Amino acid sequence: MTDTPDLELLKDAFAIIAGIPADAVTLDWNRNKEGEALDKGSVHHPARWLSLHPGFQERGLSASANGKQLLYKGGAEPGGVYSEALAQVFGLPIRDIISLFAERGAHLGEELRPHYTDKDVWLDRVRHYLQTHPGKAESAPAEKMSA
Repeated sequence: MTDTPDLELLKDAFAIIAGIPADAVTLDWNRNKEGEALDKGSVHHPARWLSLHPGFQERGLSASANGKQLLYKGGAEPGGVYSEALAQVFGLPIRDIISLFAERGAHLGEELRPHYTDKDVWLDRVRHYLQTHPGKAESAPAEKMSA
């Protein structure tokens, strides 16, 4: 893991996921599916989408051959799906990675926003994370509009 959190990279991840159609993002890792092409029928967890992005691949993030696990610099993640690999890439504690990338409903109040897509939920988590870490609030992505 890097010595310091790379919150600029987390902002990049935010922008990448923000650019993906809502119906192609799921917070349920088990719902990942390959479509005819990335932009035709593919549905992925944000972590999996990031593993497909060239910028994250350059930093050592990839997926196992079956797409069931993320890898950091080709190493298998012991017993996990994505937390260790993402902790390495972002330089964040595993508990923070789990909080950011957990299934929908893992945070208090998420069930009160049924009109939010999984994409909305993930973007809100990242936005909140960036706003609540010292010195980062002024550069966090703008608030989501209420629906």
